[in-house]
Amino acid sequence: MTTTSTRTHPLQACATAITQALADVVDLDPTWLPVDTKADLLLDLHRAHEQLASLKARVVAASGDLAEDRGARSVASWLAVETRDEAASCAAEEKLAKTLDRKYPTLAAAWATGGVNRNQVTVIARALDELPRRLGAEVIAAAEAELVRLAGFHNPRDLRILGRRILDVVAPDIADDEERKRLEDEERHARAKTRLVFKPLGDGRTRIVADIPDAVAAIFKTALHAHTSPRLDHHREVADGLPRLDPDTGERIPHDQLLGLAFCALVEHIPTDKLPTQGRTPVKIVATIDHDKLRDDLGAAGLSTGDQISISQLRRLACEHSLLPAVLDGDGQVLDLGRSQRLFTGPQRIAMGLAHHQCQARGCTVPAAWCEARHKNPWVKGGTTDLADGALLCPWHHHRAHDDRYQQTWAPDGTVTFTRLRQ
Repeated sequence: MTTTSTRTHPLQACATAITQALADVVDLDPTWLPVDTKADLLLDLHRAHEQLASLKARVVAASGDLAEDRGARSVASWLAVETRDEAASCAAEEKLAKTLDRKYPTLAAAWATGGVNRNQVTVIARALDELPRRLGAEVIAAAEAELVRLAGFHNPRDLRILGRRILDVVAPDIADDEERKRLEDEERHARAKTRLVFKPLGDGRTRIVADIPDAVAAIFKTALHAHTSPRLDHHREVADGLPRLDPDTGERIPHDQLLGLAFCALVEHIPTDKLPTQGRTPVKIVATIDHDKLRDDLGAAGLSTGDQISISQLRRLACEHSLLPAVLDGDGQVLDLGRSQRLFTGPQRIAMGLAHHQCQARGCTVPAAWCEARHKNPWVKGGTTDLADGALLCPWHHHRAHDDRYQQTWAPDGTVTFTRLRQ
C-alpha cells in the first residue's frame, strides 16, 4: 500500500507559525509591562510587521497565476474581495510589489529585513521611477543604494525631498542638466493638466476647483496674502498673536476662510478696462435693477450672467469697476447705464488720499492706497461724485457701509463710525 505525503512549504509554515504565535498571546494585557520592555516590544513588532508586509508583497508579485486560476482581473481584485479590503489599497499594494520584484532588488531586500518601512519603500520607489531611463542601469542602481542608505536616517517626507536631488550625489556631472529637463517636463505636464471648474451649489456659493502650475499657484498665493494684509487690524488681530475674530460673531476666522475672502476681493478689483474685449465691447458684468426697487432697497438685481445679487451687494460692487448697473424704469427701459460721473476719477482719489491718509472709518489704519472710493450719500439716492461727498474706506469697512445692519455716523473730521443696529 502506497501513501502520499505532502510537505508544507516553508513560507506556508511561517505564516501558520505566526498566526499560532499571535493566537497564543491574544489575551495577554501589555498594560503592566515595564516601560523599557514596551519600548523594545514596539520596535520588535514594527520590524516584524514590515518583514511580514515585505513577504506578503513578494507573494503578491508571484501570484499572477492565482488571478488567472480564480478568474480574477488581478491579484489585487481577488484579494480585495476575499479580505473585504479597499480595492484601491490592494491595487496599490500589488503595483508596489511588482515594481520591487521587477526593478529594485536592493530596496526589496532592505524591506525584507525590516530596515525600511512601507512608507519609505513607496517614496523611494516613486523617486526611482521618476528618474529617466536614459541615465542607465548603473546610475539608477547607485541611486537606489543611496536612498536605501538614507532611509536609515530620514523619514518619508525627507526622503521625498532627497529623492528629487539624488543625482547630485550619484551623478553630479549631469545633475543640473537633468534637473532642468525634469522641471521643463513637469511644467509642460502641468500646463496640459491645467483645469478650472465652476460648480454652483445653489445656496449663494460657487465651488471652484482648479489644477494650476506650481509657479502660478505661488504667484496667486502671494497675491492673496498681500491682499489680506491690510485687513489684519480689522479682524482684531494684535501684535501678541491673538487670533482674528469675526466682528459680528466674535469667533475666530479660520485661515482658509481669510484666503477665500482675499480671493473674492482680488477678483472684485480686477481692472476690467485692461481685459480683452468682446466685439470691441469691454468685458463687463451688467446688473439690471428697477429704479424704484433700487431706491427703496427692494428685491434683487439680475446679472447678465443669469445670477442674482442683493441690492446692497449691487451698490457695493458698483462703487468700483466690478460691474455696470443698468437702472430701468417701470416699462423696462434703461434710465441709466453707469454714467461715468458715477465713479470717482483717479485725480479725485489722489485728492481724497491727501486729505485722509488712512481709511476714514474711525480707528482704522489701512493706508489710503488700499482703500476704495465711495459716496457718503449713495449716488442712486442723489449723492454727487465730488470730493465733498467722497470717502475712502478699506474693503472690510466698505462691506459695512453697504450692510443694512450697521448705522453710519459721520463726524466733522471726515471719519465715520459704524454701529451694529439692535435686532
